[in-house]
Amino acid sequence: MARLQPSHRFMGTNEIGQRFVEYFARLGYEPIQGSSLLDDSVPMSFVMSAGMVQFERLSDGRRQGDHFVLVQNCFRYFDLDRIGTSRIHLSLFRMPGAFDFGPVDRQRTIHQIWTLLTEEFGFDPEKLVVTYFGGDTIDGQVLPADEETASAWRTVGVAEERIIGLPAASNFWMQTSLAVGSRNSRKRGPTTEVFFDRGVELACGSACAPGCSCGRYVEFLNTLFITHGIDDHTHLLFPLEEPFTEIVIGEERVAFLLQGRDSVYETDTIQPLVQQVRCFSKPLPADIKGMDAA
Repeated sequence: MARLQPSHRFMGTNEIGQRFVEYFARLGYEPIQGSSLLDDSVPMSFVMSAGMVQFERLSDGRRQGDHFVLVQNCFRYFDLDRIGTSRIHLSLFRMPGAFDFGPVDRQRTIHQIWTLLTEEFGFDPEKLVVTYFGGDTIDGQVLPADEETASAWRTVGVAEERIIGLPAASNFWMQTSLAVGSRNSRKRGPTTEVFFDRGVELACGSACAPGCSCGRYVEFLNTLFITHGIDDHTHLLFPLEEPFTEIVIGEERVAFLLQGRDSVYETDTIQPLVQQVRCFSKPLPADIKGMDAA
């Protein structure tokens, strides 16, 4: 299969994270250090799986400021079954993130994202597809589609056919207790994601769409609009006193796309490691399905 061609000059993986931080810093976000994988916000665990977790310990007025940007090292044990079979999944990766605490402003957030992707990173706008929460029944409650987010994407110029509403399983975030404990695992909210279309030649069929595992569409940016919590007793949603917005990208996935590679394992920071390991490993039998011989 022919390699995809990068849309602009080569951009290294580390530069992607640096540009993300510098961009949001210019917008007034405070750059902060990412946490250790053993951060005390997740006691007795090795599960720093996202950049949001460490903010849980800064609630109740202990947080100084409302706008932050960082690059967080992440480890996801629950993705281990995909390692080696997926071209885009990693168990250890870097996640640049920008966080707004306070009233959610979808128009501003979508404009920031679009400028970041098309001007800072140089993505071809015609290759970007976005999804939003298209409405669903959650905890017995019928929730309407997030039309405000869909409208915001139209405003920045995304064509209607590339704005896709999906159900809760794809575009509604529900916090679990794995990382933050049951007392804090009540936050809910719609999400919007950005996918890169790698080309119709990779499609699995006529109905291929974001969410397919065929490899045509690669999700690399996710935004959470966390506006509600859920009551422990009534299981009804209620507005949060302090909603927040979270924008995160997968640093290695962005590199994979911008560098025109066929997988994240071929990017500038990972490929040398793969080559080094192959120097010390025995060739694999050619008849093992799904594995390449060294």
